[in-house]
Amino acid sequence: MGNATWCRWFLRALHTAAYLLAITALGVQPAMAGVIREAWQLVDEARMTFERVAEDPNMGAALQALVQRAKGVLVFPQVLRGAFVVGAAGGSGVFLA
Repeated sequence: MGNATWCRWFLRALHTAAYLLAITALGVQPAMAGVIREAWQLVDEARMTFERVAEDPNMGAALQALVQRAKGVLVFPQVLRGAFVVGAAGGSGVFLA
């Protein structure tokens, strides 16, 4: 699978996950519009993060080899960390199987 092929596959899977999430949330309540918007924003941020990493010449070949063997891909576009005596970390991400 070439670099462009697996990148297209990953982006297609990311968009499919977003559509399924939006369809599910739309069927629940109109008040869920904020949640849907946040989900779309998270998927877009994950897509942009993956594209930036895939375009990096130092990561492209290694990332491609890992994605080809992986059972799924987890993308966290933003991770927050903090520590004062005790450390903590958190963030939101998208998992594609």
